[in-house]
Amino acid sequence: SKIGWHQVAGRVGLIARGLLALTPADDDRPIAILSENRLEMALTDLACLTGGLVNVMIPATATDSEVAYILTHCNASTVVVSTSTQQKKVAGCRERLPGLEHVVAFDAAAAAGRDVHSFEEVLERASEISPEELGERRASVAISDLATVMYTSGTTGRPKGIRFSQRNIVFKRFARALALPHIGENDRFLSYLPLFHTFGRFLELGGAVFWGATYRFAESPSIDSLEREMKSYRPTVFISIPMKWIQLYESIRREVDVETAHDREIAAALEKVTGGELRWGLSAAGYLDPEIFRFFQRYGVELMSGFGMTEATGGITMTPPGEYRDDSLGRALPGIELELAEDGELLMRGPYVMTGYFKPPDGEPSFDDRGWLHSGDLMEQDSRG
Repeated sequence: SKIGWHQVAGRVGLIARGLLALTPADDDRPIAILSENRLEMALTDLACLTGGLVNVMIPATATDSEVAYILTHCNASTVVVSTSTQQKKVAGCRERLPGLEHVVAFDAAAAAGRDVHSFEEVLERASEISPEELGERRASVAISDLATVMYTSGTTGRPKGIRFSQRNIVFKRFARALALPHIGENDRFLSYLPLFHTFGRFLELGGAVFWGATYRFAESPSIDSLEREMKSYRPTVFISIPMKWIQLYESIRREVDVETAHDREIAAALEKVTGGELRWGLSAAGYLDPEIFRFFQRYGVELMSGFGMTEATGGITMTPPGEYRDDSLGRALPGIELELAEDGELLMRGPYVMTGYFKPPDGEPSFDDRGWLHSGDLMEQDSRG
């Protein structure tokens, strides 16, 4: 099904009013979202971000124990879940969470659980909050206010909560637009990256909102499914981890001998695999061979290299369009300061770097004495920055 941006605005307002009806005006505890990518998840996220409701994104892949830890750590008043599978993760720890007052479920089967609200119930309660009240709530939000908390996956210990202000999100949106000035309302994103990660949430979905572009939820992250959708949907933008670019390259090689074929044949094979209108790409979160970057660039896809961290709302560096260099992570994106420590560790600071960790253990500081966030990654810098 298709939904236009005016419809999005209407639904987002309705959801925000419904959530506000569940939440006492003086209750500033967050609303948690535990869901796979889907329209209702995106609309609920936008409802919170634009309605002055702090939300917490819980990875859909989180284990039962991680869900219990995050809900306890953030002291959520409400959790919104997608399916019965996710609802069971919450049900397993709910007795230990006296502060968790509401569970809301998108799917009817999940809403059948004990003391679970259906999403339709929340929408019906929107009538309790007038559009004027929502407008006042929105107007009261300050740029420095906490907007959302995102949790790391917990692969290296307990998940860490990362605090983002409204300024972090808005500033990053403009900075990304400066770095990608040619993307606009005529572009189409095919998106499989999860919305509980910064790339999917802030670059793709947030970017589509900002540009007025078209955002399509991929049916599946499998390469076979992505290629089917590329052929029918003909995206102009595709953002991915390196593996998908490698798989696309291999699919093209199965269509044509890239060593001996004429450029016209190779270009035709690329268009057949990707739908024919792909023009922009980004590969990050891992190493991709320069040969693959150069291949796509030669045949009309501006595939850029990038590096980011959740703590910096995603992207930190990117190769500018038309300025790719082999084995490079690019330059600092607009609006962020970078410095290398004596041992080569990348340090960063700026208005879209997080405001700090959420309830860090032992109160450990998030930044050093000069306000730098330490990335833990070693870098080298060339003469061109």
